[in-house]
Amino acid sequence: MAGTFFWATGLPLMDHLLGQWDFMSLAAARSLIAGVFLFVLSYSMTRTLPRIQPVMLAILIGLITNGVGAACLVVGLSHSDPVTASILITLIPVISAIMDLFRGKRRIGWKLMLALVFSVTGGLLASLKPDQLRFEFGFGELGVLASAFFFVLYSRTILHYFSDTPQLSLLSIATLSGGVSMLAFALVSSILGVELRYTLEPIYLMQLLFLGIFSMGISICLWFYGAGRLGVTHAALHQNLVPAFVMLIMLLLGQGFDWMKALGGIFVVSGAVITQSGHLVSSNKKNQRNARLWRSPSTYFDSSS
Repeated sequence: MAGTFFWATGLPLMDHLLGQWDFMSLAAARSLIAGVFLFVLSYSMTRTLPRIQPVMLAILIGLITNGVGAACLVVGLSHSDPVTASILITLIPVISAIMDLFRGKRRIGWKLMLALVFSVTGGLLASLKPDQLRFEFGFGELGVLASAFFFVLYSRTILHYFSDTPQLSLLSIATLSGGVSMLAFALVSSILGVELRYTLEPIYLMQLLFLGIFSMGISICLWFYGAGRLGVTHAALHQNLVPAFVMLIMLLLGQGFDWMKALGGIFVVSGAVITQSGHLVSSNKKNQRNARLWRSPSTYFDSSS
């Protein structure tokens, strides 16, 4: 739950920083700061470096999943708003459950079908513009959904390949590789004539550091600690709290309250709860094996594997 709160703080903060930064520069800076923080934290606690083979795999996973997902989230926020994005993020457990379905770990049942109906209804309500009586499920919302998909894929891939080597340094490398790929993309875009926007004013740099260290870095630590014990689908149930956290933050910032988005959030959260009311029986053995490896901070930072 703490990891969910830290991650949720990043949505309104990114929305604010996009007024000074372009999406490519912000996505790259966010991932790079988080990656450096995780690497320094890991090395300061273990004083060792991981082996080359898992490092190369972590780099590949970071490029394909984490980097693309981080870029999609920032792009989505630049064309949407933090509350709508937070509501769509609660579809993460549904996405993970559907992946279980395609992998043969879950069968189609009335709970999954009802959850999908609730989730789609909630997403439509959150995108409804009452003053214009029309839906605006556009590029921004699609970008947020894509980021949720890649986040689930990233989490499941990390836990699948590194379940026997729970090293924080590998997570830092996967995060760094995603940031480096976005930085390279931003530099190439600049060479091709795309204008990059950024600011070095101290107030914005402090916000950027908070975004990278707390909203991404620490939340990643807590997320994989929980996902390693419970499995991605079960751990993702806590993502249902993201809309509540974001709406509370927006209220504290004086942004007002949107009842239509709140209603949409209730539908989406209800759908996620419905799809989690059963158990993934066929995956319990693997989750129990991961729990032995991720059950405590001492094994989480262990580099002897």
